[in-house]
Amino acid sequence: DSGSSLLVIEPGVYDRLIGELKWRFTNCHNLPEQQIMSCDCPPANDLSRIPQLVINVIDESNRQFPLCMSPDEYILESVDPLDGRTSCVPSIQRGSDSQPVPLIFGMTFMR
Repeated sequence: DSGSSLLVIEPGVYDRLIGELKWRFTNCHNLPEQQIMSCDCPPANDLSRIPQLVINVIDESNRQFPLCMSPDEYILESVDPLDGRTSCVPSIQRGSDSQPVPLIFGMTFMR
């Protein structure tokens, strides 16, 4: 258990990644209390404009290997119970400068 449901990414990397994702969606807004972003989903929930998320990990031999997630693995759909409107939420949370590692693999990655 990682202790988190989402991928928790250090602020500098999170800000760049979210900047890349924002222009691919519409009507994005930050939810500061959760440190996440929510956007309107693309028509027919077509995630083909959304890139794969590639996390490069360095092993004990200092070799890099990629871990890849498709958009349907890291973009969550959220339905508002009041109006039934669907939002797309990247399962990525802004971490803090004081977290001990740059990335915490949450349950999103482990499923």
